[in-house]
Parts: sequence; structure tokens; C-alpha cells
Amino acid sequence: MKLTKFVALTTAVVVMSGSVLAVTGVDVNLAGKQRMLTQKMSKEVALIASGVDVSANVASLKASHDLFDKTLKGLRTGDEGLGLAGTSDGGITGCLDSVEGVWSKFGGSIAEITAAGSVSDEQLQVVATRNRPLLTVMNRCVKLFEKAVGDSGASAEIAMAINVVGRQRMLTQKMSKEFFLLSAGYKPDYQKGEIAKTIAQFDGALSGLINGDSVAGLPVAPSAEIKAQLEKVKGMWAPFKAVMEKAAAGEALTDADKKAVAAQNMPLLKAMNAAVVMYTKL
Repeated sequence: MKLTKFVALTTAVVVMSGSVLAVTGVDVNLAGKQRMLTQKMSKEVALIASGVDVSANVASLKASHDLFDKTLKGLRTGDEGLGLAGTSDGGITGCLDSVEGVWSKFGGSIAEITAAGSVSDEQLQVVATRNRPLLTVMNRCVKLFEKAVGDSGASAEIAMAINVVGRQRMLTQKMSKEFFLLSAGYKPDYQKGEIAKTIAQFDGALSGLINGDSVAGLPVAPSAEIKAQLEKVKGMWAPFKAVMEKAAAGEALTDADKKAVAAQNMPLLKAMNAAVVMYTKL
């Protein structure tokens, strides 16, 4: 998935702890994409455990693993291909240290799964329990990058909107992960509750992005193009949401339901990412 550099938020130079950090939209966007990848990998593991398109999902899982690992290194030391300059800022590198600590175990299990082409009960347990801590600490790093951009004098509302619309990408994968963990029989009551929460979070944020939300600090969709894209997402969201609500209610899930979620989650993610790109051009 190609990511476009911020225009209005292109570069901010921020002094932190005596060091100078060049903060760019690439840093913020790719750090945000890392959040999504934590959930995409977990979804792919759940799909493999559920026996859905195993070979294709093993290949996708390996690609997700490799991209997360490459980006994590690039956020710290730079990566010309990804457009990352790297940073020596103590606050951000300390946060990335925390990510690496969780990633070492999580990523190791992912590598074992891709090598074997299957998921053991132990591996499913590791992925199911460690993906949320990895998401949480990665989100903390995103906020550090976002704060640096905000400190540069760029629009706080637009910076917030970019973060929220970027988080929506992650939520498409989080819901899908929860759905397929439920399908695999992993802590079904817990997954049903989590799906309900994720539906509400995605729904509320989508409405706020379109119509504005003064409480959340979101502006009304700032251009006709962005509004049209968000309305497109809303149309794609409706059938996806219907299956998710069925899962959250504890209704029996059919093969058609599983195929629908497997088929629809990535187009929904890509449509949401298109909106991210539009915001970064403001």
C-alpha cells in the first residue's frame, strides 16, 4: 500500500532533550500504519487457524511481518526506500525500544507460523494475548510523532483528523481479527464483547469525520473530495457492519459470513487509506 507524504505537514524541526528531530508526514503515517499491521498480522493468524485460504494468508502474513520489521528499523535508523530519515530523539527512540521489546516475542511467533504454514494452539495464544500490548505501545509512538507535528504550528484539528482516519485503517483489521478469533473458538465471549466495542468506535469516528465532532476535536470533512471518499467508506461499511453485529450478538456464523469478512476487510482498509492520503494533502 503506497503512502503519500504530507504536504501541509511536510517537515517540522522540533528540539527535544537537546536533540533535533526532523518530523515528517512519512514518519507519522508509517508509524500509524504500524498500528494497523499489528492487527492485520493477528487477523491473518486467525484466518490460518480457521482454515481460511491458508496458503494465501501465510504469504500475506510473511509480507506483513517483514514490512513491520523493516518499518520499525526505519523509524529509528532511517530507510531511504520508505522515505524515513530516522531519529535520535530520546523520547521517540525510548518508545521504539518498548515496541521492539514486545515485537521480539510476537514477531518470533509470526516467523514460526510462516515457516510452518500452520498455527499451533500455543502460537495462537501468543498472538492473541500480545497483539494488544504491541498495538498500545505503537500507538504511544504515533502520538509522539503527532505531537511533534502539532508543536510545529500545523493545524491541530487536521493533525487529529489524520490520526483518527489513520486509526480507522487499524480498526478494520482489529474487527476482522476479533471475528476470526471468534470463528476459531478462541475466547468467544470476550471476542463478542470486543467486536461490539470496535464497531461502536469505528461507527462513531466515521460519523465524526464526515459531520464533525466538537467533543473529539474533529472538523467537518474539509473538502468535497474527502467527504465523497468517506461516504464511499460508509457505503462499504454497512454490509461489513451487519456481519460484525451478527457476530457480536452471538449468532451462528455461516461460511458465507466468513467469506464476506475475508473478502471485504481489505477493500474497506484500502478505501479508508485513500481518505488518509487525501487528508495528508491538505
